[in-house]
Amino acid sequence: MLVFCFLISFGQKPNNTPLALNDTISISYKISFFDASEHSVERCEIENWTGICLIDNQQVFGTDWEMPCTKFDYLTLVVNNQEIALNTSSLYNPNNCELLLRKDQFQIVPNEGGYLLLGSFSDGAGFYSVEWKIVKSNSIRTCIKEN
Repeated sequence: MLVFCFLISFGQKPNNTPLALNDTISISYKISFFDASEHSVERCEIENWTGICLIDNQQVFGTDWEMPCTKFDYLTLVVNNQEIALNTSSLYNPNNCELLLRKDQFQIVPNEGGYLLLGSFSDGAGFYSVEWKIVKSNSIRTCIKEN
């Protein structure tokens, strides 16, 4: 019990426990803290100030032009024990600076022989939603929308 309290007190919560979306579908994931020294970070001029607009030469979602504190390492949809990798490139701060996701951040909808997975993520000001289309063992990210 002491170890568990120690982990929580320093924010190092385990985040590899799958989120069950229903009886046969779950999400497995890993989120880690973002280390800017391991990435190429570029700033862009935005009206009369500058903000972070590219990380590793890709656009940034979830930061509201600031340095991200967390990033997805992976996000996987598991359907009847079959793992389907989801594209998480450019997606930062999925649940503020927490390392955990919540079930209510996702919605799974049957669609044309497969599913649509909708995810809602935010660091507070940098809210965005993502849609993935899944058919059999394939997925494609079809939409990222900043709100």
